[in-house]
Amino acid sequence: MTMIELGDVTRDRPPRAAEDRIRPRLDRFRLRQIALALAAIGVLACGAAAPADEPGVRRLWSGDYGPESMFAVAGTTLYVLNTGELTAYDLAGGSVRWTWRTAENLMGFRPTQDGGPVLVAVGSSDPGEEPEPYRTTVALRPDTGAEIWQRPGVVRLDTAESVLLVGHSTDGTDRLTRVRLTDGEPIWTHPAPGLQEVAFDRDAGPVGRLAFSTSSGDVTVLRYSDAAQVASRRFEGIAPDEAGIVYVSLSVDGGRLLLFHNEIALAYTTVHDMATLREVFRSAADDNPVSGCQAVLCRFTGDVFTAVDPATGRDLWQESPVIGLSMVSDDRLLLDLGDSRERVLVDSRTGRELASRLSGIAVFDPVRQGSVLLLRPSISPLGRTTVARVNLTTGAQNVLGALTVVPDPQSCQTVPGYLICPGADRFVVTAVPSTPAVPS
Repeated sequence: MTMIELGDVTRDRPPRAAEDRIRPRLDRFRLRQIALALAAIGVLACGAAAPADEPGVRRLWSGDYGPESMFAVAGTTLYVLNTGELTAYDLAGGSVRWTWRTAENLMGFRPTQDGGPVLVAVGSSDPGEEPEPYRTTVALRPDTGAEIWQRPGVVRLDTAESVLLVGHSTDGTDRLTRVRLTDGEPIWTHPAPGLQEVAFDRDAGPVGRLAFSTSSGDVTVLRYSDAAQVASRRFEGIAPDEAGIVYVSLSVDGGRLLLFHNEIALAYTTVHDMATLREVFRSAADDNPVSGCQAVLCRFTGDVFTAVDPATGRDLWQESPVIGLSMVSDDRLLLDLGDSRERVLVDSRTGRELASRLSGIAVFDPVRQGSVLLLRPSISPLGRTTVARVNLTTGAQNVLGALTVVPDPQSCQTVPGYLICPGADRFVVTAVPSTPAVPS
């Protein structure tokens, strides 16, 4: 399931010009349906099986879907947000379980883990009237859509027991608040004046840690359980400026804190120990960020892809020409190549090729983490979309069947037994067998 972001935490965002400069570099790292990256912001790991009496791919049902619509899957429920309302459907049959409506601006939503509440972000009826941190989060019962609680602030992350909200106090000071999912009551509140970005480290065990940066250039690491400070450090040159000349993005991957420093004529990434904020290494000064890819770090230099050792910064292996990444899992990468091999599945640490000539758009199943679906135009019969599954352990590819043409395969989501794809005005739910239909 793809998590739908409920909003940005930044009150005074860097000017658009700065974002536009960094986006072309970061677009190379648009990772479709990433397993553990999704897990790092709280993916829901549950799903239902496809009907046993239908071995092939088959269309089940469809519903209305507009240009501004969003959808997400949790367990046996498909949630679809259309203008002013959120509808919960039975995933298998398409019956409506409930619909929640609001006269305010419905900005986004995210289901929470293990059948917990659905968190909805609402704002002013005039979307330009209030910045995102002033929005309200409403928690709904997943079975009925009844409202459980609401609190000011924007959801930044959720766990099985709680949710982290970003908001402001009455004096205008930014703050982080961890609240219980069951009733919205605060567990702790921590001031964060000038808050810029927040990232969460789930690899720190059941307690977890979060890191946030401020406009003064400070980065602080807190223990998620009680907001106890783990480390804090002021970094020279990371405070954003009004002209947008300086921009720093913060991310966490595998217990490491990554800071991508972007200036007009200088860009580099520094990697830090999450427990101490000690710098482990920094990349060469160029215009290419280093990104977390689970077992390794990833870097693009032109069309050359490099896997980097996260402990030392040493280059492990390279592949060329590579135009992007389709999928990252625990120890696998699906590289988009610029030659006849199309996509290739490799071992992250060694670069060993497991499968090549994997054509199609990759759709990762966050529940069944051992495989990925590929959607590609069908050759026979023409005018349809072929669905194939790739085993991430062995690289074996199996064709499952074909369905009517999918207009935007990159927007599809999958959980065990189902494939959900939006179109121009409708979404379609398709049954996808758990076992391969035809070996390829």
